Amino acid sequence: MKKIITLLSIFICLKSGFSQPVAAGGPFSVFICNDSTVYNCVGFNSDSIPFQITGIQGVKSVSAGLYHILFLKSDSTVWGIGNGGLLGIGDNITYNSPVQIPGLQQIVQVFAGVNHSMFLDVSGTVFVCGSNLSGQLGIGTTVSETPNITVVQNLPPIKKINSGGNWFYDQTSFFIGNNDELFACGNNYGRYGNNTIPFSGTPVNTGFTGINDVSSGSSTALLLKNDGTVLKTNL
Repeated sequence: MKKIITLLSIFICLKSGFSQPVAAGGPFSVFICNDSTVYNCVGFNSDSIPFQITGIQGVKSVSAGLYHILFLKSDSTVWGIGNGGLLGIGDNITYNSPVQIPGLQQIVQVFAGVNHSMFLDVSGTVFVCGSNLSGQLGIGTTVSETPNITVVQNLPPIKKINSGGNWFYDQTSFFIGNNDELFACGNNYGRYGNNTIPFSGTPVNTGFTGINDVSSGSSTALLLKNDGTVLKTNL
């Protein structure tokens, strides 16, 4: 039997004290149990009841945006729930059950932004889709939306991806290269760690080195360095 613990609307399935990944999106939370089943909880109240997302198994990680959810399976395929344009399927259909996203193979990380998606494959290539209102896709165009999977150019091999922002028109994407340099695109507002440029529609080198991980919020990015120190960038 699964044991479920509730903490600030985040539900974690535990077995022998081991927890699986969780993700918090818009008005919902998503979590994975040890048997690779996925549960969802909708609402802003702590007493919301989780329910199982059927039609998908073998999930090893999950990421949630405002209106969509990305699932990375153990076979390195990617599945999703939500608007087809946010999932990279290329249409405007809302998928209420998990659907496989075509054209993505050997994926090692997925990240659901507020209204866009990022995918990282084993070679270090980054794929994106969804809204580009802030230039957060890094594809070098001013098109407002890209509903199909697109490769981000002008990047070295990448090992981690992340994104954050304040709302639809204020998004920033981050990429950590295999050499531990940090790249960013989208609105700056100090999240790049400098104010030399207010915006970039293509990834730029922020100048930070020795970066192991990055997490971005509405107006701040936290950078974990290889030596264990943490840097903060903000407005």
